[in-house]
Amino acid sequence: MWNKAMRSLLCGLVLMLSVSGTTIAKPESEDKGKASSKLTYNFSNIQVLYAAEFNAYPAGTSFVPGQSVSVSSSVYGSVYGAVYGPQPLRVLYGVVSLDASTGMQEEFIKVSEGAQSVRGLSNGTGWENYGQGHKHKELSTEFVTGKKLEGNSVVKDYSDGWKTIKLTRYIDEYSNLTNMHIQFGWDMRGSHDPFFQRLTETSYVVDMSSLKYVGKQGAQP
Repeated sequence: MWNKAMRSLLCGLVLMLSVSGTTIAKPESEDKGKASSKLTYNFSNIQVLYAAEFNAYPAGTSFVPGQSVSVSSSVYGSVYGAVYGPQPLRVLYGVVSLDASTGMQEEFIKVSEGAQSVRGLSNGTGWENYGQGHKHKELSTEFVTGKKLEGNSVVKDYSDGWKTIKLTRYIDEYSNLTNMHIQFGWDMRGSHDPFFQRLTETSYVVDMSSLKYVGKQGAQP
C-alpha cells in the first residue's frame, strides 16, 4: 500500500507534468523564423506511470555487477564528506506517458544534492547478460540533460554541451532488481558548471533499502 509521502510525490508529478493541449505537434524552434538548436515537441495528457525515489552514495570500492554494497549512509557521509567531498545524492526516477494513443513513453531522472539539481530524459537503453550461465542482466539507460520535460512539451537543446546521466540496473536470474549504479559524463562544452563537473568525478552506488516507489510495477527500474 502506498504511503502518504509517496502519494504526495505522485500527485505533485502529475500536477507538474499532466497538461492539456494539442495531441502531438511538429517540432517548433524556440525563435520562429530563425535558425536555432532548440526544438520543442508538444503533447497532451502527459501522465506519470511510475516514480521512484532513492539515495545514491559515492562508490568507495570497485563496483562488481550484481554484488551488494552494504556500507551504511553514516559511514559514507563521514568518510567521503570529510575526505573526498562528494555528498549523497537524492534521485527521482520514473516513466511518463507522452501519448496514450500511441504508447509513447519517456524515462526521466532528477538528481539532487542539497539545493543543486540536474535532470533529463532518456536518450537510449541497452542491456547485456553476465554471470554464470549469463542468467543475470545489466540494464543501462542514458539520460541527457539537454532533453527535458517543460510543461506539456519535450524540449531538446544541446547548446550547453553533452551531459549524460547513466543509470545501470542489475537484475538476477529470478528477475529481481539487486543493485543500481549511477555515472555522469560531460564533453566539457558549454557554460561553466562546477556542480555537474564534480558529479563526473565520482561514480555512485544506490542504497537499495532507500528505494520507495509508486505507480505501475511493470515499469519499475
